[in-house]
Amino acid sequence: MRLSLILSFLIYSNQALADSIASYRCKMNQHVILMNDKVTEGRLSLFEFHVDGQKLWFDSPAYFVDSEFSLEALSQNLIKARDGDKTFIYQLGRFHFSFISHSHTTSMSGECKPVASM
Repeated sequence: MRLSLILSFLIYSNQALADSIASYRCKMNQHVILMNDKVTEGRLSLFEFHVDGQKLWFDSPAYFVDSEFSLEALSQNLIKARDGDKTFIYQLGRFHFSFISHSHTTSMSGECKPVASM
């Protein structure tokens, strides 16, 4: 009985996440670019992202301007999304972003806080 109650709760919770839009405000703490065997510091910025049951998108004038990523994982504790060679992961208040191409690699990390729903 308890097991079926717990499973029902988990299914309902994940469905509720998929049907709603969650928003997060983030601060980059690191932005590193590796190009031509040299590491440089990228510009740090603030940005917001939003997620629903199908995609993650950005609403900011920063590095991610109007980008949209496909979701690979969505739960209360983990958001993982990809757009080609770009990967964005949010987990437990932290984000990590990576982009790997033949000419350079970009990596970012920082903190995010949920934006209150209206």
